[in-house]
Amino acid sequence: MSIPEAAGLVITSAALGVNGDQFILDMGQPVRIADLAEQMIRLSGKTPGKEIAIEFSELLPGEKLHEALNSANEELTDTPHPKIKRIERANVQDLEWDILLSELEEAREQGDDCALRILMKFVPGFRSK
Repeated sequence: MSIPEAAGLVITSAALGVNGDQFILDMGQPVRIADLAEQMIRLSGKTPGKEIAIEFSELLPGEKLHEALNSANEELTDTPHPKIKRIERANVQDLEWDILLSELEEAREQGDDCALRILMKFVPGFRSK
C-alpha cells in the first residue's frame, strides 16, 4: 500500500469516528522484515548475504515477533469503508471506572510496581517484560 493510500484510510477513519472510536485499517498483506531487508539490498545494487549480511539478534525488552491488533475481548465490526473495521468492546461500568481511578491514585503514591499490578489487572493480555 502506498503512503497516499494509507493516509487516505487514516483520514477516512477519522471522519467515520465519534467519541473515541478505534479502528483497524486493512493495509494489505503483512511483509516479513527479512524479505524487506533483502529487497532493499537488491535495490541498492548489492547481493544479500554476500555483499551485505543480514544479521538476526535476540528480541529486546518490549519487542514482539507478532503484533496483535485487537484483543480477544474485542470484536471487529464493519464500517461503510471495506478496508476499515471498528473495534467494539464492552463499556466500562461506572463502578469499574471508580475502582480504576482510585487504584490509579494509589499507584501515583506507591510507584511503578503498583502501576504494573494495576495494568495487569485492568488490561487484558498485558504482560510485564
